Amino acid sequence: MDILFRERSTPAQNQPTASESASKCSETDDEYKTYIEKHVCLVARHMRISQAAVNLGSHHRTKERDEEKWQCDQEMAQVFAQHADRDLFQSLPGAGPVLAPRLLAALGSERERFARAANLQCLSAIAPVTKQSGGKCHVHRRYLGPNFLKQSFHEYAQESILHSRWAAAYYGQQRKKGCGHHTSVRALAYKWQRILWRCWQSRTPYQEEIYEAALRKSRSPLVPLLDQIELGKSPVKTRTKKS
Repeated sequence: MDILFRERSTPAQNQPTASESASKCSETDDEYKTYIEKHVCLVARHMRISQAAVNLGSHHRTKERDEEKWQCDQEMAQVFAQHADRDLFQSLPGAGPVLAPRLLAALGSERERFARAANLQCLSAIAPVTKQSGGKCHVHRRYLGPNFLKQSFHEYAQESILHSRWAAAYYGQQRKKGCGHHTSVRALAYKWQRILWRCWQSRTPYQEEIYEAALRKSRSPLVPLLDQIELGKSPVKTRTKKS
């Protein structure tokens, strides 16, 4: 039995030893790491603006981060000035020379990236999360998402309150329902994303008159509030609180 056991436990001649296996695994790991590094460099080279934008999400503000932000803004401004979709994003009320390039950088030029508006709303963490179990339902804001996307749409929605009558009316409506400032702005950003996505897909500049006409046709509850809005002033004059 000892002889049989020893024969069975003897490794085959073609079977690699432990050292050889470890050496091959090490070579494979090195090749994989090299491949990943090359791939990352290639992607970073072609997506410098997006990569820099993502890096801006860090909460640790340093001099290097401020310089990187300035360079990112400069690059986006140069690309925006020559981009085919420039007129589309410039047509957004309140976007201006700062937010228009950021929104363009957020969406990009590849229309197939977002087959539906919901894809953009979820990726940017603007869409809320609904949890339902049995007879209970809980809705809360989405926490995970690229900071650049979330911040860009949130800031634009907030700025649009001073430049769009229906946006101001909708924001005021949400505040009257008891929603906080940021919750109301996120709800407005959610609506703006649907509008922007449609314009982006059809390559059509936004027109405030057409959207207000659509609201009147659908008998939206916002219509009676439009004439009460004074552009340049917030419909709610209370102190904003985080929510």
